Amino acid sequence: MSGPAEIVRLEPSPDRSLRDLLVERGVPFPCGGAMLCTGCKVRVLEGDVPVTEGMAAAFSDRQVAEGWRLGCMARSDGPVVLEIPR
Repeated sequence: MSGPAEIVRLEPSPDRSLRDLLVERGVPFPCGGAMLCTGCKVRVLEGDVPVTEGMAAAFSDRQVAEGWRLGCMARSDGPVVLEIPR
């Protein structure tokens, strides 16, 4: 992914998951959500997106601390502000 990042505020709900909202924003899931490529990475700027085992394996400790998450695995119960690399 190259070019400037997009900063977006997303509000997941029981009817629209964070993953669904990311797909609507054009975040690619090149490996179909198999956690093989990190092509769907996003960075959490505000809000809570818990780190899964898959995310911990895909990113370094530093990247996780900086807020990087896999969009294909991202879950949140509340509003989030994300940086989406382009």
